[in-house]
Amino acid sequence: MSPAAAGAATPSARVGIAALARNYSGRLAGWGLAWLGAVVLAQVLVAFAPGDAIDTLPDPALREQLSAEWGLGTPVYLRVFRGTAGVLAGDLGSSWTVQPGAPVGDAVVGAMCASLPVLGAAWALAVGVGAAARGRKGARIARAMSAVPVVLLALCVPGGVNALAWKGMAEGWWTRPAFFALPVEGGAVRDLLLVGVLGLGSAAMAEVAARLAEADARLEEAGFLLAARAHGADERALRRLRWRHRVVPLVEAAQAVFTPLVGGLVVVERLFARPGAGDLLWRAVELRDVPLATGVVVALTGTTVVVGASLDLLRRAWDPRLRMGA
Repeated sequence: MSPAAAGAATPSARVGIAALARNYSGRLAGWGLAWLGAVVLAQVLVAFAPGDAIDTLPDPALREQLSAEWGLGTPVYLRVFRGTAGVLAGDLGSSWTVQPGAPVGDAVVGAMCASLPVLGAAWALAVGVGAAARGRKGARIARAMSAVPVVLLALCVPGGVNALAWKGMAEGWWTRPAFFALPVEGGAVRDLLLVGVLGLGSAAMAEVAARLAEADARLEEAGFLLAARAHGADERALRRLRWRHRVVPLVEAAQAVFTPLVGGLVVVERLFARPGAGDLLWRAVELRDVPLATGVVVALTGTTVVVGASLDLLRRAWDPRLRMGA
């Protein structure tokens, strides 16, 4: 490349980067507001739930002391404001009832470390199988695999295996099998079942397959593909061209299904009695532990924001039309 050509290319690249940064800044602000809204909403919902965290304590003096320390006698809006200010300042406080006195940050970090590998594996499974389900027929098969009976059958498996293992141990037939995991422990079999139920037994896989089927139908009628066929392009070149233009729909589908999978994690971890962020959030809400519930929501929503923003940036970087704000 000549110096003149290189000099001409540099301003163009700068314009593209500036356009990407300008168009993406609004998206980042939107993701940040969504994260903050989720934090506030979580505190409001837990605060308005019937009962207080101290209702189970038998000692009236202790109830009065903890009520004053936790600010339970103050208006809800003031509690939400203080909790949100603490989150923004990086101070999540201490757990009230689930792990009394334990720092919320430590509990949340441990739970997220336990849940993120399973969530990531389920997400990759849903997106991968959904992407492999080609065409409308593949989308119908994906929807059938996500049917409710499949999920219920998968949920019955760990219950039946656990019952059989307990029976054998109680009767002295065997010691605790290696695959048997107590609720406070990890277990490979339970994790694999959880990944399968969350990734295949949810609507995420069917959603990815349906989105790509629609994108493929539009792609077959696109002018550039018709022109490539008219100019005698072979099937291998056409396949490469199709996959290049499937990247953006695939990224959009992966972005769309991640948030529902995070919600499904809460339910599935509770059903499988698996320690993790989803189970911790369930128990925090059940026991009115506002700081802990807020901390888990901060972590889960923050993960969703980071994943969504990263995929959005990838999508815009791949497609120049989106990069230039078209």
